[in-house]
Amino acid sequence: MRIDKLLMRIGGQSAHPTSQLITHVYTKGSVGNIPGMASVGAVIRHDKHRDLVFRKSYVPATSFTEAIWAATAYGLESAIKEGHSVIGLGTSDYEILQAMMNPLGAQEYRTKIYQMAAKTQWTGICWVPSDTNKANMLIR
Repeated sequence: MRIDKLLMRIGGQSAHPTSQLITHVYTKGSVGNIPGMASVGAVIRHDKHRDLVFRKSYVPATSFTEAIWAATAYGLESAIKEGHSVIGLGTSDYEILQAMMNPLGAQEYRTKIYQMAAKTQWTGICWVPSDTNKANMLIR
């Protein structure tokens, strides 16, 4: 099933996507071998041309929870920098979805994600099974 059928709106200037073409951003984060750092990855795909853009970076993080939040923020930021404004975030980390609906969860990254999403035309998020999360190949 396409992720755009399952997206929960988290921000943007429109209540609904104003375009049929949604940029899909799959994210993944993991605490790796470098103390105090996490690897984060994002795969960006726009429906119009179906080309995949791969992004990977290292960010300060001390826990798995921080790493997955950082990956979601990194993916959204990467899509915005690429010039996309109708964005569907896909994560295989269910904790992110629960916390986006809970005002007490991971406040720093949650706030950053909402602030970035507010600047887009429309942004949504959904859970995707780990085996279909295209960003998994970036983080091993």
